[in-house]
Amino acid sequence: MKKIGLLKRFAVLGLNLILVSFSAACGSSPTANSNADAGNVEAVAATVIPVGVCSAAKPDAYIDDDGKLTGYDVETLRAIDELLPEYEFDLQTMEFSEILNSLATGKILAGSQQFEWNKEREEKYLFGTVPLVGYNTYIITLDDPQYANITGFKDLAGKTTYVSQGGSIEAQVNSWNEENPDLKINGYIGAGTSEEYVTVLNNRVVDFLVGTDQVYKYWTETFEITNWVLHTDAKVYDSNSFILFGKNQTELQQAADRTLKQLTDNGELAKLSIKFYGEDFTVK
Repeated sequence: MKKIGLLKRFAVLGLNLILVSFSAACGSSPTANSNADAGNVEAVAATVIPVGVCSAAKPDAYIDDDGKLTGYDVETLRAIDELLPEYEFDLQTMEFSEILNSLATGKILAGSQQFEWNKEREEKYLFGTVPLVGYNTYIITLDDPQYANITGFKDLAGKTTYVSQGGSIEAQVNSWNEENPDLKINGYIGAGTSEEYVTVLNNRVVDFLVGTDQVYKYWTETFEITNWVLHTDAKVYDSNSFILFGKNQTELQQAADRTLKQLTDNGELAKLSIKFYGEDFTVK
């Protein structure tokens, strides 16, 4: 596990106290004698908050060519942290499923990796209420005539898609299978890295992927892919992503939500979205 500490200035709570004494003699004019005292300066450290993020999920969270942890989720967390002097976010890199497990056990207090709402997660974790981004998810396939007219999961019964354990796509597939036992979709569980998504589809380990238009754009441009198709007529669902918090971290959640709304309203979040996704996907 790699820990990335964010340095913060200590808040100075003490103030210099100036003590002024006055003395007066009977029948004489009062004489003022002032005496400045430096006072006591008490430095109080910010509360350290361990936060889980991925490191191989570009453009959300990844290690750049200079060895720096960055990405949309990462830089959003840093922007929130900068505006919360009472907290110091300690970003810890881990796999997607480990973020969820670490949140459940209290090893970390918050986590961010484009987490979408689902009922199972709501029972275990505390969701932020201000979205990181909003998006639609579509079916992605190789450019193959058999997929020319697909409109959804119903046209892919018996096919296999890539899912990350505990991820939103896995939840969507499970929900579909429960409601449509005669049209089941198979799930191939992986670690959730961009490289693995690309590899398993190109090598036909899976038949299709489920992804957003922004991640499709990133994959095809980064890996110079020319034989994929984003089926915009086959929308799986639309959603928003949120920061997740430990179930009892209400105060932290409210502080982060308040700050995230500020970053949304002042346009700073939109700038990060454009920087990492090429478009503003923030939710106004």
